[in-house]
Amino acid sequence: MNADLLDGMDASQLVQGVGEVRQGANVLQPDTSQTVITTPDPGLTVDYRCPQNLAANGTLVLTNQSSGTVNTFSDNGTSNPYYQPLGWSDELPNATAPAGEHITLHVQGLGPEIVTFEVYSVHRSNDCHVQAQAVVTPAP
Repeated sequence: MNADLLDGMDASQLVQGVGEVRQGANVLQPDTSQTVITTPDPGLTVDYRCPQNLAANGTLVLTNQSSGTVNTFSDNGTSNPYYQPLGWSDELPNATAPAGEHITLHVQGLGPEIVTFEVYSVHRSNDCHVQAQAVVTPAP
């Protein structure tokens, strides 16, 4: 029995209609920065900055590439999510713990789309490893 097809749908069909799922994974050398994931609408980019000293915090950066302001929430599991509106080209940096971090970014842009990023990072003995998934859905 294949549990993936239990409901008659393959896992790739779970976001239907105008929704979209994107994923990204990167291995970064110390003292480098790289884009992990992007969304075209609204135009958002998530980059990771791997520190030179892998025992130090890294930085996850959300950048607004859209033509207007987006509303952002950032949550790393503490008691209160952080809210910040981001204008065009503005950045929202998030410190990441070297031993591992999970950050959720929730963004609503100019249109009805809502984007939820789930990002995990860890600093290994010789590099930084980052994985991300973005779910883009229209607002009801």
